[in-house]
Amino acid sequence: VRTLKKLGAIRDRIDAAMNSLRDVEGSVEREEARMATVIDLLGVGRPAVQILIEYLDDEDWVVREAAADLLGKIGDARAVLPLMERLKKDKDTGVKEYALKSLGLIGDARPVELYVEAIPIRPLRVFAMEALAKIKDVEVLRPHVQLFERLKTDRDGLVAYNSGLIVDKLNALA
Repeated sequence: VRTLKKLGAIRDRIDAAMNSLRDVEGSVEREEARMATVIDLLGVGRPAVQILIEYLDDEDWVVREAAADLLGKIGDARAVLPLMERLKKDKDTGVKEYALKSLGLIGDARPVELYVEAIPIRPLRVFAMEALAKIKDVEVLRPHVQLFERLKTDRDGLVAYNSGLIVDKLNALA
């Protein structure tokens, strides 16, 4: 009974924060409110994961961004598939960015193909490369080693740097 009350209180807290976020107008104000919401709810941690996953489907982009951001910072593997889905189908580039960043923070290998597909997309490419460089099971990247070799000379320094890291890790395992 105590656990159910605690979960109810967590849901109430998250619902209140997300409802407040929806009410904010103006893009700068919304971004500041999103950051404040993330900071406020981060301490809830793993008990919030399932509730935050539900918010990935919210109609409001800033709510989806906040949910994706929080899920990455919490780092729970239960969020990987829902974040992958958001990355595939969300129309908002900002939401896709946070989904990518969050997947990178979690470090799971399942989204590798999504990361590779995101490399040519200007606003997503650096996040995709950073996510690829954070994958713990480096061996899953070996099929793409030629791509990473090419990207080592990319104009974007972060893309080149992360490509170099990946190639170095793969060479160390060879």
